[in-house]
Amino acid sequence: MQNIVKKAMLVVLSIAFLSPLTFSQPGEGWNLKRLESQLNLTDGQKDQVEKLRIEHQKSMVDLKAKLEKARIELREVMSKDDFTRSEYLAAHNKMTKLREDIKLAAANHRMDILDLMNKDQRKILAKEKQFEKRQKYFNRKGWGGCDFDCPQYRERKRIHW
Repeated sequence: MQNIVKKAMLVVLSIAFLSPLTFSQPGEGWNLKRLESQLNLTDGQKDQVEKLRIEHQKSMVDLKAKLEKARIELREVMSKDDFTRSEYLAAHNKMTKLREDIKLAAANHRMDILDLMNKDQRKILAKEKQFEKRQKYFNRKGWGGCDFDCPQYRERKRIHW
């Protein structure tokens, strides 16, 4: 009897510890570290990709800090008793412009990495992106992952009054 209880407890504990791993989401982007063996990157390509990644991360930190400051400025405008339409729209347009800058920087970074690769390596990345699109479809439908708590929805909730 004690063996059955011990085995049952072991199963329950293993499920409890392993279940979060099944629901974990891959990060945005291509995850080149995971695809490294399939891509067959040369040492020069690996060094250039790493250099580009570090430069991109530094620029993203700056852009995201500016975006956060713009959010604070928008909240500051909205906290006034008598803010005007032009003040609100100026703060909102500033945030929109910064979001576009972030997306443009990310697209430029992807293209810089693609410029380093040959056609075969690009095909491997294209297949990976198709898989990620299918995953995002399922996540959007509430079958795990985002479930309307992604950054774009959080921003909508924050501004909505």
